[in-house]
Amino acid sequence: PTSLQTLFIGCLRLCVAVTGLFCSQIFSKVKHMEDHQVADEIDLDVDVDAGDCEPLIDSSGSSADFDFGAATSAKDHSRWSKRTLAILFAIMGFAGILLAVVLATALGGTHSNETEDPCTVYCNSTLLRAVNTFSLFPDSKTFVDMPMKSRPSTILQKFAEISQNATKAQVLAFVQEHFDQPGSDQISWTPATFPEAPTYWNSIQNATLKAFVKDVHHLWKMLGRQTAPKVFEVPSQYSLIPVPHPYVVPGGRFREMYYWDTFWVCRGLLRSGLDDLVWSILQNFFSLIDRYGFVPNGGRVYYHTRSQPPLLSEMVMDYVTTTGNVTLLEDAWPRLVREYAYWNSTQKSVTMCKGQHRLTRYYANTTLPRPESYREDATLAAQAGAHGAAREALFRNIATGAETGWDFSTRWLSGDGSTNLTTISTTNIVPIDLNVFMMRMEQHLATIAQLLSNTTASFAFSRAAQQRQDSINELMYDSTAGLWRDLVLPTCAQRMEVTPASFIPLWANVSVDSSTMERAAQALNDSGLVQPGGILTTLRNSSQQWDSPNAWPPLQWLLIEGLRTNEATTSVLKTWGNTILCHTINTMLIGYSRTSYMFEKYNAFVPGAHGGGGEYTPQLGFGWTNGVLLDLAGSIAGHYDELCIH
Repeated sequence: PTSLQTLFIGCLRLCVAVTGLFCSQIFSKVKHMEDHQVADEIDLDVDVDAGDCEPLIDSSGSSADFDFGAATSAKDHSRWSKRTLAILFAIMGFAGILLAVVLATALGGTHSNETEDPCTVYCNSTLLRAVNTFSLFPDSKTFVDMPMKSRPSTILQKFAEISQNATKAQVLAFVQEHFDQPGSDQISWTPATFPEAPTYWNSIQNATLKAFVKDVHHLWKMLGRQTAPKVFEVPSQYSLIPVPHPYVVPGGRFREMYYWDTFWVCRGLLRSGLDDLVWSILQNFFSLIDRYGFVPNGGRVYYHTRSQPPLLSEMVMDYVTTTGNVTLLEDAWPRLVREYAYWNSTQKSVTMCKGQHRLTRYYANTTLPRPESYREDATLAAQAGAHGAAREALFRNIATGAETGWDFSTRWLSGDGSTNLTTISTTNIVPIDLNVFMMRMEQHLATIAQLLSNTTASFAFSRAAQQRQDSINELMYDSTAGLWRDLVLPTCAQRMEVTPASFIPLWANVSVDSSTMERAAQALNDSGLVQPGGILTTLRNSSQQWDSPNAWPPLQWLLIEGLRTNEATTSVLKTWGNTILCHTINTMLIGYSRTSYMFEKYNAFVPGAHGGGGEYTPQLGFGWTNGVLLDLAGSIAGHYDELCIH
């Protein structure tokens, strides 16, 4: 039935096009004849174009005052016949269109499921609650990644028939009958031409690093995916958001594309010489912005209430810088502007300190449990004894914590040193790193506008970037400690926790004063965050994964780049940056040599050991880890022994 409906819709479109063209030609022909008759009868020396519909203008610029009634009376009968014929054709065409619409509606109205929303099952349904109440799967994400075998309304109707007194066994049997396995909505994908090694591989002198880099390069073939064709045919039966081009997934339970992960994935892909795949990934993100107005957290419909740190403009600029393909900027510009508007919406944009400063916070558009972690969120709410508005606020703050990318961390908890996740208050925190990312986005938009010859927009974004930079340095810089801090709403008070985010301004050149940069580097060195296996996420061990003892590859990269490539970098800063770089590469190398795996996160105290904590078991793959390794190794290629072997 779906194919038949598609056929009728295609016929309808063809009918509309042909009928419209036919009628247009008839009316144009009639007008052409009439206009020439008018010209002849009033002796106008003009050549009237058959397609010209503009009013006649005299030499003075005014509309010419012609008596068309008198001029056309002699041939009125002839023109009336032509008009009648044209009207008849138009009526016939309209009747054909109407018939096609009726047929398409009659055939498709009963069978079409394309107007149904998969979120009615995956995001908030009695079935979702039952699956999690009975803990059918160890991981809450399993169920919401399982494709439906029939329409959402059909599944909900059938479940309603058994739901009232259903047992765990009955719910499990229902899910097994009506859903397919997670991951069956995608197909593995590898580029037709895959480079044997990264672009810089021959420059590496160290044999161990050389073999390691080549192995990690080939891991891309394990992580490439493409939307299965059946998802495009009946998207309402899938939680996967269909995208037109191939992409790279992180790995493990993260079966789909993720937003901020992909920044480091793309860094690695460019080092691997897979420029075309980066182009495809960017086009996928553009398609998501076209659909949602922003890039969701991940490639599933249940992520539609939140985004992740806005790094798309970074990916665009990295691609253009590496490939020289500036034509991409024309595609990117309207999408990036739209994303910028999303991040400057009323909920995310905040006015600080008596209206003198405008900054940005994370803010998820939901007051429900996260579908992919439904059981965990419901359990947390029960532990907190939260009801009504308090329960909704807790769920919003949890989802907002996920939007930060740091899900979860004591960084987002109440300021009294709590390690209890029930005290999460992410929406009341203005993060330093988010505003650094926003400043960079504004700078990139200014650059792109200039390249596209839009000087007005370029000036506006340059001014916005400068204003944000001034606000960051005025409100978020702690001159006593020599670092930057998060702010607390509704006040302008700084939060005292020291995290890697406190030093991300180094990467963005928030200050280009070398003494300020060296003070920040010294503050990092004295903070207790720097350990043999990498930089700790926080100094507190709370059992949350974005806390001690974990070291996350993307944070290592941001600080390494900040120390090594800042505009005010000195030899001291670069030396410290190289030290952290070597710790990061060696940690990954040790872990891989022992296990043949790349981990999502590492233990900062034990080089090579994987991290832990949080809502799920350690994941392997791993997209951003591979990207960080390939990018960092490429930055020192032939100097590894000199810098990292002592």
